[in-house]
Amino acid sequence: AKANQTVAVYMGLGATGVIAARLIAHGRGADTPAAAVENGGRPNEKVVYAALGDLGEAVREAGLEGPALLIIGEAAALGRDAPARF
Repeated sequence: AKANQTVAVYMGLGATGVIAARLIAHGRGADTPAAAVENGGRPNEKVVYAALGDLGEAVREAGLEGPALLIIGEAAALGRDAPARF
């Protein structure tokens, strides 16, 4: 939960809210940039960006079902702010 470190969680989509809550409880800021990447690198890839405190709800609202990678930390903001790849 240390600041300025990126955490990657493989196959954690079903526990996104719990993971976020525990990281926040252990000191990570609720405003930490985060992303959930479903089917990464595939034609049906979906990416959801949100603050860590909102990630669980954002994933539910987007209807992500998996497989997915959670990216928590400043690196997630780099993807959000990057120009489109396609």
